Amino acid sequence: MAKQRVSAADLLDQHPGDNALGVGEPLVPLKEDQPFDLMNDLAMETLPPEEQKARFIRKEMGVRYVQLSNDRRVKFTTIYIPAGQVESLTRVHPANTRNPNAVTAESCSDILPSIQNDGVVVDALATKGADGIYYIFDGQRRRFCAIYAKKGLLVSFTTEILTPAEAKEISHIFNLTKPNSLYDNGRYYQGQMDELGMTQAEYADFTGISAVQINYGLAAVKIPMFIYELFPSKTDIGRPTILLISRQYKNLTDEQKEALRQACSNHLQDNEIPSDAAASTLLRKLLADITGKDDSHDHQATVTAGRFTVKTQGNGKLEVTLPKGLDAAKFIEMLKNLK
Repeated sequence: MAKQRVSAADLLDQHPGDNALGVGEPLVPLKEDQPFDLMNDLAMETLPPEEQKARFIRKEMGVRYVQLSNDRRVKFTTIYIPAGQVESLTRVHPANTRNPNAVTAESCSDILPSIQNDGVVVDALATKGADGIYYIFDGQRRRFCAIYAKKGLLVSFTTEILTPAEAKEISHIFNLTKPNSLYDNGRYYQGQMDELGMTQAEYADFTGISAVQINYGLAAVKIPMFIYELFPSKTDIGRPTILLISRQYKNLTDEQKEALRQACSNHLQDNEIPSDAAASTLLRKLLADITGKDDSHDHQATVTAGRFTVKTQGNGKLEVTLPKGLDAAKFIEMLKNLK
């Protein structure tokens, strides 16, 4: 059977009879007896990688609604525009007040390296015009970096007409939205990997999400919920804490893991933990009681000022000057635990 190819422009708008540039005949007709199936598509490789990603994100990310202060409810749909079509299918919205001439590789140096490596991970906001063009009112720098780095662009768009005030309010609402925790991301990554039958490396390559970011999320998921229950922030604790707990828990035996579960449960029945810092201290104590080991070498040294200097002496020895707040004993302990 001949492979059916679908253009990326067709993927960007699934309204029958419309193409990406406006009303008209579909760019490539889809046979009703051949509905799109993600797994078949991956197996048959009927679409180039960028177009597979566009279809995948269009299918998975869906629709959101934003409630404005004037009681208007605005619908946003999230799509992915493949790298080769970002410049042709997007423009900067008149409501975007940033000077376009000031958006350069130098002015975007804070986000450009990340986008060059991992692509755009935060969606731009846009209105979709009758001409099929997506007018970006929040995300002009992300659009520039996507074009500059030859990466695709995540876009959440509405087909409704917005006043400049409404566009500004929506931008404010989206930017106040708290990002997902490592745990939330990890659950999503794991679920998608299981559904698609992909390894971590394959999933990273398919989605454009960095392997490191996926690894952090999966590490967070492997921490049992009874540990998160100790923390007032629950699964929203920070990455350094999650990575430390993940390593400590992984090194426990099955018997020690059960003992920790029981200890956490007993403590939560009778005590309210006031802060995440207090929870970290308690967890270290519980682990020390169970393993018989003091994990003080896992603590991060707090360096208040200064820097390391290293000099090579003629006898082959090194002379190290330590920064304020880090004594020789702590430094030697840190070196012992380097992996």
